[in-house]
Amino acid sequence: MAPQAWGFDVNNAVDFQGTLPDAPAWLGDVEKLLLQENYDQAAQAAEQNLADARRSDDRLAQSFALHALARVKCTRNAYSEARIAAEEALESFRAADSAKGVASTTLLLAKIALDMREASEAERLATEALSKFQAASSRTGEAAVHHMLARMHIRDSRVDEALEEIEQARALFEKSGDKEGQAAALLVKGNIYAWNYSDGQEEALKVGREAVALCRKVGRPACRLREADAQFLVATAAFTLKRHKDGLKAAKESLELFKEWGGPRSQASSMRAVAMGLMQCDRLEEAHEVAEQTLSMLRAQGTTDETLLAEALAVDAMIARQRFAKGEPDEDGSMVQKARDVLEAFVKLDEDYACAMHRLELGQALQLSGDSAAALTEVTIALEFFTENKVKASQGLAMMTLAMCQLGTGDPKAALDTAAKAEKFIEDPTTLSELAEFMGVVKSQARGGGGPKWGSQSGSWSNYDDPKAPNYIYKAEEGGVKRSVYSDLVNMRIHSGDTPEPISFDTAGIFYMDQFLGVSMPFMPTKRPPIPGVYPDGLDTSKMAPAPAPKPQQPKPAAAPAGGGVVSVLSTPSRPPATAKPAGPIVIKPAILGNNDALGGRYRDCPEDIHDRMVALARAGALPTTTLSQRQVLERKKSTFHGHAEWREAARWGYIHPTVAAPKGCKWYKVSIGHKLVGPSPGELLGTSNEDAALSARPASRFAWKEKAAGGRQPGGLALEKLLRGANPDWTAGDVAVARRKLEAVSIDSAASLVEALSNIDAEDLNLRLQRAGEQALEPQTLQALRAYAASLANSEPWLGPAAAQFAVQEHLQTRVALAVR
Repeated sequence: MAPQAWGFDVNNAVDFQGTLPDAPAWLGDVEKLLLQENYDQAAQAAEQNLADARRSDDRLAQSFALHALARVKCTRNAYSEARIAAEEALESFRAADSAKGVASTTLLLAKIALDMREASEAERLATEALSKFQAASSRTGEAAVHHMLARMHIRDSRVDEALEEIEQARALFEKSGDKEGQAAALLVKGNIYAWNYSDGQEEALKVGREAVALCRKVGRPACRLREADAQFLVATAAFTLKRHKDGLKAAKESLELFKEWGGPRSQASSMRAVAMGLMQCDRLEEAHEVAEQTLSMLRAQGTTDETLLAEALAVDAMIARQRFAKGEPDEDGSMVQKARDVLEAFVKLDEDYACAMHRLELGQALQLSGDSAAALTEVTIALEFFTENKVKASQGLAMMTLAMCQLGTGDPKAALDTAAKAEKFIEDPTTLSELAEFMGVVKSQARGGGGPKWGSQSGSWSNYDDPKAPNYIYKAEEGGVKRSVYSDLVNMRIHSGDTPEPISFDTAGIFYMDQFLGVSMPFMPTKRPPIPGVYPDGLDTSKMAPAPAPKPQQPKPAAAPAGGGVVSVLSTPSRPPATAKPAGPIVIKPAILGNNDALGGRYRDCPEDIHDRMVALARAGALPTTTLSQRQVLERKKSTFHGHAEWREAARWGYIHPTVAAPKGCKWYKVSIGHKLVGPSPGELLGTSNEDAALSARPASRFAWKEKAAGGRQPGGLALEKLLRGANPDWTAGDVAVARRKLEAVSIDSAASLVEALSNIDAEDLNLRLQRAGEQALEPQTLQALRAYAASLANSEPWLGPAAAQFAVQEHLQTRVALAVR
């Protein structure tokens, strides 16, 4: 199931009281420390009790202490250590002949396997634990197993099976009289309804409130934490149902419980819900303060929960966007930057659905900031993901945002078509209402036209729509207009057709633009209203002396009138006849050059030789095609580039980027700082590499006779140098020559033989052979790069042989290559 920004899971620290037999009292103290996130103290308490039990040679007490220590390790995400402690506890319980203890520890091992994403092992252990609890006649234990299986099925998107398991768990908890267990089952059920059914929010709200009522009947500290989780579920469902006040109330109650019984992480989780509620209730300043406090708390604690931190950043970014939309200034550009930070955080988490959602929100932020071209790129990428994965609701939102971007780039017809398509995917009534309002605006602008509409040669005028002025009342004490009103006025004028009579703005501050700017504006009226402190009596331009006509050869400014009055810069030129021609050519240098080529042209500041080479690569099918707007965005968000020098300028100007497909035969992978492009250079792809000559000038090798016998080509079809340089683009010709001589010392003289030697995943054979020959071993990074490049060429021509194909099909090698490219 796709991860959700408000989803949650049952706390690892909480266990069920009935699963362990005759548990000692100190286990309750360890659990309380875990709930408060005092992990170090909890570990010390468990270790101290383990030491005491070993001194007294109490086998059962040792079992409980090891079980508690395993739970502490699991809660801290130290799963390997947790598994070791749990396996020791299992052996200890077996030695103590405790059937319930064995069953409970087997269930704990299943939970650890689940958290380590070992689904098959988790299911096997859970089935084994279920049979042991049944043999021990423990209904609570059976219910705990079904509860854990439901959580496992949720993670695997097996929703129907998860509902069946959780219903069995709830029924067994009810039969055993365990109200806390019933509440835990209701929490999982509510989570299923909230995030897997479009109409499941009412049911989620209902079961969340039932869980709150059950938890209040039990005095155990763990129940207070479950009550807080239940209030969190209520808040989530209420927000989705647009019951923002109810959601804010539940979020605040959850926060108070976490402050009393939980720790910083749980408090921060509820604080982001409170911030969201305040934002939805239009209390933006309070929401901003709470969001900042949440981030400060997480950073001060040095949290290792990257998911929670990313979700807190997302709430803060949403609030910043809402504040900007309400008129809050964004002078430092923090609104867009916050949206970018959120996207980067989720990219690191490798959550595809969340990345697409937050990319859409980044597009909305860019659109609000006025950068429609960049917004168009981000929204298009998000829409492609939603369309491919058939996420209907998100697809509608993306198309609606895309229509807004298209309108912002001056294409109302495309915006109207996209908005009409979006209407088919949106079901929410509020969103549909907003879409209808937007489509009305687009239709109005499409009717108004996008510029001058000259009439026929006879001198008649085209028809036009009467522009409707904004509803704004001028106040004399203001001395001007708001920036937003001014923008609306200019926008209205741009999108209205030409008119047979002069048009003037109807706001007093704009009546004097010609005087302030020194530009002739013949559409201004002759009588101007007064402006206090500037033109207290107004201005009548009809009484002003006309400006003298300039001389054709040496134009000079108009002389001041004798009376010392205001110099007029106004004139009323008549419209030129249709047959009139300009006196000389008007040269306008275009901002975009060569817009008919395969990449849509280039901006003037982009070097022509670089663009021409990229166009040649694109035509040859060796480079993915990009648009000007895409490259403009990629240029701004480029990361540190590692790779061949000929690719460096391409990355500089946005032709290649880790977020788009790599050039033919190349692979991207993440390095400590930035990204590295592994593969052939642009010259090699075009057959014009300057390095071939340098390599061909190398001294004759011991295997020259083999090359000659093969007609100048090495066995395996691909030159060894090509493989070495493709995998290590930063190497010079000298580096490649040194590596070649080193490999020749162990009888590796072709690309195919090198790939065959690399077939051992640890490369022990190759490095041992090099060391025995008196050569230095290859670095792990070099071996990794060679394998990645060989895998990328597995199906290429000329073929590298079966070993390269093996790299591409073996699962464990695929995983390593993916990690390198990521």
